[in-house]
This record gives sequence, C-alpha cells and structure tokens, in this order.
Amino acid sequence: MKVLLLAVFLGLICSAFAQTQHCFDKSFSTGIRSVETKKNFLDETMMFVNADLQQMRFDIKQYTFDNNTNVSVYIDYKAKKKYVLFIQSGLCVVEPISMNFQPFCIAKNAVYFGFDVIGGILGADLYKERSLGFERRISYSPNSNVPVSVVTIGGNNVIIEDFINWNNQPPSASLFTIPPECKNKKKSRDVVNTKSINEKINNILRRSL
Repeated sequence: MKVLLLAVFLGLICSAFAQTQHCFDKSFSTGIRSVETKKNFLDETMMFVNADLQQMRFDIKQYTFDNNTNVSVYIDYKAKKKYVLFIQSGLCVVEPISMNFQPFCIAKNAVYFGFDVIGGILGADLYKERSLGFERRISYSPNSNVPVSVVTIGGNNVIIEDFINWNNQPPSASLFTIPPECKNKKKSRDVVNTKSINEKINNILRRSL
C-alpha cells in the first residue's frame, strides 16, 4: 500500500569523516514530511527517541486521494515489543521485536559528494549511501548537527523526506506510556494488515545500519 523510507545524511576532512560513522543526538524529537511519487501520498510523522528509556514513538499521518491513516507506534526495546495503535478504530496490534536500540546515524558506507546552501542561508553537506538495494542522498547541516532532507531512489520510486523542528532534548517519559487500548487482550493482529506501517518503521530504523 504505502512504503516509506526514512533516511538522514568537508576536502580531506570529509574523507576522514566518511570513514567513521556519524551519529546524531541519542535522544531527540523531529517532524518528518514525506512524499512518495509512485504511490501519490503525503506522509507526516512525529518521531520521538529517548535513549535512556530505550524507547521510540512514531505518530504517523498518511494522506492519499482515497484514504487517510492515523497511527501511533510505540517501540519498547527493553520489553522487546512494538505496539501499533490505529487511532480511528482504537485497534492495537502488539508484535514482538528482536532488534536492539541503536543510534540514529548516517550509514557507514556514506560518501561525501558536495555542499549546498539551502534558501540562501543554510549550509548543508551532501552524502550518498547504499543499503538493501536503495540509494539515498542526504543533506546534513554540520553547524546544527541535524539532517535536513533525504531523497531515496529504488524500486522505480523516489521518496523525498524533509526534517523539521528537530529538538535535541530528551522527550518526556510520559510520551512513551503504552495506551490502554494496547493492553486489551481481545485485540488480534489478524484483524488488520500492518504491513505498510511496519515497512515504514523498519525503513526509518535503517538509519542505524
């Protein structure tokens, strides 16, 4: 249905920089606006990461011509569980996870290839990286240590992601409280297809590779 990838990000210094993995804040919150050209939809996501708690939360709004989806996803790495809450229906799907908490980073194989000035004022380093058959072109602001945008190319598709309102303060623990709907044992994962949501979250988490 909808597949989203999330991805983030100077001479001799850049060569040395590319040989080490660059990571962003361990705890942060950010907005992500995404457009996937092949699927004709707009995606707005709020992402919250708290490294001390080893928890993440994604509030996802996907807009298409014929359907809108509003979902919150909670990932608890200590409990090894992921909770997918569909806001409109109140349905919650609980799934096990095997991954460990990882920092949000530019891929280790990223290659520096240029510098842009965005809007006449914002300087951004440009990187290219490849993973799992996709090529990503990352704009990264070295002065503020935040991703600016990511363009992902692969599978006859182009995905454009803009990062907005990056905040490097750890999100409040209350944001990661598991909703009561997700504690209702009567809810079953067989009732709803979570494939597109899982694809989105898994692709965002590839920032840790």
